[in-house]
Amino acid sequence: MFLRNFFLGALILVTPVLQALLPVLTLSEADNFDENSFSLVKKLCKKEKILDELSFINLSLDSKAICEKGLPSIIEDLNTEIINKEFSTPAIGIGSSQAALFFRLWAQHHAQTFFDKKKFYPLIQLISVCGMQSGYYGIPAKKTHINKNGKIDESEIEKGCAKNHDLEFKKMLSQYSSTLGYFSSLINKLTTYSLLPLAKTILYKKEIQEKYSFAGYWKDLASKDSYLKNCLLAKYNNEIDPLSDELFKTNLKTIQLLHFIGSSDDHIVLPWDSSIFCGFETPVTDLGDIVKTFKQTDQYKKDLLGLGTMLDADRISFSVLSAGHECHKNEAVAQDIVANIKKALLLSKKK
Repeated sequence: MFLRNFFLGALILVTPVLQALLPVLTLSEADNFDENSFSLVKKLCKKEKILDELSFINLSLDSKAICEKGLPSIIEDLNTEIINKEFSTPAIGIGSSQAALFFRLWAQHHAQTFFDKKKFYPLIQLISVCGMQSGYYGIPAKKTHINKNGKIDESEIEKGCAKNHDLEFKKMLSQYSSTLGYFSSLINKLTTYSLLPLAKTILYKKEIQEKYSFAGYWKDLASKDSYLKNCLLAKYNNEIDPLSDELFKTNLKTIQLLHFIGSSDDHIVLPWDSSIFCGFETPVTDLGDIVKTFKQTDQYKKDLLGLGTMLDADRISFSVLSAGHECHKNEAVAQDIVANIKKALLLSKKK
């Protein structure tokens, strides 16, 4: 008996303690939530010899439903999806496109309720890839400017913004009309004309905010009062005075590391600066003034979501690359994601 206990004790002493795999929750609306969306990231993780330390878990939402659901419903759907996944330590969350925004909104709504249920906070790190964190912007009516030669010249980015906004708004309006019977006989006739002048009138209605995700982050600063009063993103980004919800700040601060990736030639997120929590602040020019650094924003200056405090503590980082919209498929972006995964891995081993 003595010898058996002796050898068992010796075996325990020499057996290395296995480090639990770090969960990586992925969510990509751009790829209809395909489980292979981040295959390039996985490939690079393998090349860097860290794949065996990670456990990738794909999250999925109903692609059709997210076009016909408001942000509150999507946040709750994502909460159900995450709660039902099996992981037992704080995870890395990676979201692309709309899903990056959904991921962040879920965290700031549900980090504490997740803790109450699972006894640990859900995320050690959140990586946002080309997500419209500061909103998706309406374009003021005037779409031309005078170039150096005194001639009217329409900028390519402005043209792209107007075109994409118009297409998205028409798509939303078409879905709304087929669902509720509004304008059903007129939609096809109107599609050759710009409907943007109608956008703020329709998108900021309470019933539209609750029904269409796109409406929930439409940020038309040519109609700033309407945005602040009626748009869900203004509430979720704590832009309303007094602050919408201190719980948003508390929940986001449970995430140890935040990383925002923007693509400077992204013509889907408009302006692309929204991906790095920047964007239009004041509509002074035709397109408004675009703030280029996070420290210039009210989010930082007023610490609306606690992100200013986190930046000062070196817990937030930003990357800007030229990689289109589905940039998680770009080699340089994937390398950037992997570099940040490594930071989370090191942090998880210190705990």
